[in-house]
Amino acid sequence: MNETKAPAMSDAFALPPTPSVPVQGEGGRFPVRRIFCVARNYEAHAREMGGSVDRSAPYYFTKANWSICHSGTTIPYPPGTANCHYETELVAAIGGSAFRIEKEDALSVVFGFACGFDLTRRDLQNASRDQGRPWDIGKDFDNAAVISAITRVERFGAVSDQRIMMTMNGEVKQDGRLSDLIWSVPELIADLSCYYHLAPGDLIFTGTPSGVGPIAPGDRLVGIIDGLEPLELAVPAGLRDVGLAEITAPRGEEALRRIESWSAERGLTFRHDRETGFGAVFSSCRTWRYLLWRIAGPRAKLAGMGMLNPSTADHRKDDPTIRQCRARARQARLGGVLVWNLFAFRATLPADLKCADDPVGPDND
Repeated sequence: MNETKAPAMSDAFALPPTPSVPVQGEGGRFPVRRIFCVARNYEAHAREMGGSVDRSAPYYFTKANWSICHSGTTIPYPPGTANCHYETELVAAIGGSAFRIEKEDALSVVFGFACGFDLTRRDLQNASRDQGRPWDIGKDFDNAAVISAITRVERFGAVSDQRIMMTMNGEVKQDGRLSDLIWSVPELIADLSCYYHLAPGDLIFTGTPSGVGPIAPGDRLVGIIDGLEPLELAVPAGLRDVGLAEITAPRGEEALRRIESWSAERGLTFRHDRETGFGAVFSSCRTWRYLLWRIAGPRAKLAGMGMLNPSTADHRKDDPTIRQCRARARQARLGGVLVWNLFAFRATLPADLKCADDPVGPDND
């Protein structure tokens, strides 16, 4: 009797690789599965936010793993907010499985620790809170979970009285001690494991000390926790997130020169392919952020923005992710480097370039 095989199923489209975080002193990386965050886990911070400490149980919220942003990254000021805040935190990286684990055994599933920034759109968070709504729009957005390389627990040791601090433009803004945590790392893991099956790849942002405050374009942030890799983030004044738009100029060549000059002033790598009309700007951080546009005739039209991770990028033509992005980017090739990962479709543009008011659809020429 002949068996009929079911047709093979395939995804409708390819997704970018799972976000990951470097492991300090090693070549491997820590893939990020989920991100849990703890609210008001320092008494002084709870007071400065106008609340009281709830010692009955920890309070949690989450961020998507796609919100991961690596140390050393330059980002535009987050969209949709006029009051983005920094919050410096100890991050626990889970390396084992845990469900209803006892507090005394909780540290056995910890892979390591890192320094993190829980970026917060405070105005949106407060508006949601005042209306009794969830905080998601204020807490979960692109680049909202900034993190340093992870240091293995064996190298870091026990969480005790280590200093946790943050400087902005060289001035100390936050300064506390990990011993001031209301709920300790073992207590948080034990409590979370009553509600979730914790697994390797989960991250727990454990809360921030007092001193939180706003970020402004032009600021440079450095987070420091004794025994961990420092965390650095820049929000330059010359970048803004405007979505897809058209850059207008008298001639395409003029737009090309202006973008090339803007890139050189900021130490960015510029590439342009005259045959296809596509160009790209790459930053020099570990994960390269880039802009992609098509210069045709008198206008330079943005095609998208994304990230290229040189440690995971596959430049083969038959790779499904690249095939998808080739279609989105009109098969752009820039000096042999295939531009990919355009799923977010945002563009960070020089502030002095004029942009049309109406957004341009991602699949338009």
